[in-house]
Amino acid sequence: MIKHQTNNTSIIIIEITNNKLALFISLAFFIIPAGAQVQNIYHITQDIIQNFQVAINPQQIKDWHKVLMRGLLDNAGRFSTKQRVLPNVDTQLTHPDDIAEELQNWTSKHANIKYLIDLANAHYHFKIIHPFSDGNGRIGRLIILAQCLQIGIKPPTINNNNKALYYILLDHAKINPTPLAYFLQACAR
Repeated sequence: MIKHQTNNTSIIIIEITNNKLALFISLAFFIIPAGAQVQNIYHITQDIIQNFQVAINPQQIKDWHKVLMRGLLDNAGRFSTKQRVLPNVDTQLTHPDDIAEELQNWTSKHANIKYLIDLANAHYHFKIIHPFSDGNGRIGRLIILAQCLQIGIKPPTINNNNKALYYILLDHAKINPTPLAYFLQACAR
């Protein structure tokens, strides 16, 4: 694996040729500050990279969340028990009592992602489930990483230069996920 580190950001690149997989992804994809979170992201991305063929299911998502939020949340790896609200977004999130069932429905519905439009739909759907008290965006982007690897495409890089547009297109995905799919494709170049 080729690895480069600058300013507490590891860069790994993905390249698929002749059935060989080399991974290159920027941790900027996770829109996170430096520090302990970077270590958590590094460990979880290494796990996803090594085991990207593992089925994405509610338990896997909870396990990823537990690693991602280790040392940052007391309830890391557990679904939220409180109603969550997204600021400046007119979207009703899944009620806490329904999170487990809705996430199981999500994994069934989005188990066979094949195209970026499917990925955009799945990402928006995960956003409105919003199963955890914190870290949902980061987990959602980790899921994108795993899904991209599963279908053999380069994951997008979402960073401070494009995150505002990402959030706008993610919110717009409830009406039309196509612009989000194009955005993800453009950010993967």
